Amino acid sequence: YSLTSNAASTHTIACSGGSSTNYTFTTSDTATLTVTQAPLTISPINQTVTYGASRPTYSFGVSGWKNSQSAANAAGYVAPTCTSSYSETSVVTTSPAITCSGGAATNYSFTYQSAAVTINKAGTLRITPTSLSANFGSTYTPAYTASGLVGSSISSVTPSYTGAGST
Repeated sequence: YSLTSNAASTHTIACSGGSSTNYTFTTSDTATLTVTQAPLTISPINQTVTYGASRPTYSFGVSGWKNSQSAANAAGYVAPTCTSSYSETSVVTTSPAITCSGGAATNYSFTYQSAAVTINKAGTLRITPTSLSANFGSTYTPAYTASGLVGSSISSVTPSYTGAGST
């Protein structure tokens, strides 16, 4: 056995030598050393975006490498991939999880942590009523313009009018 023995390997453990005036030594018994995979922890990096932003690139950190190994030189290393349900229309009050999976390496097992996408509000949305004129006795539909809108929908704006004769 050495520190670089591959996982899933077994080695025989035996004893030899020894002397004593009061004992006779038997060293024929053996035991087995089973080398198992070392654990790697995959930690996705938290992301912060502004509402309406494109999906960010998800990255991760790795801890637990042994014997000066890394992703560059570990036998059979396959990098995990990280994903999230975040989209440009995800609501500010949500924090979609970032999860990773699919990593592999000959001498390592993978444990996955999670992270989140924090969604900040998108700037100021300015709603400006549109000036109109209407003939006496006719109806009109109030209108407005929106500036600073990210995306294409406003969930609840109800224009109304007040003033003389607004009954």
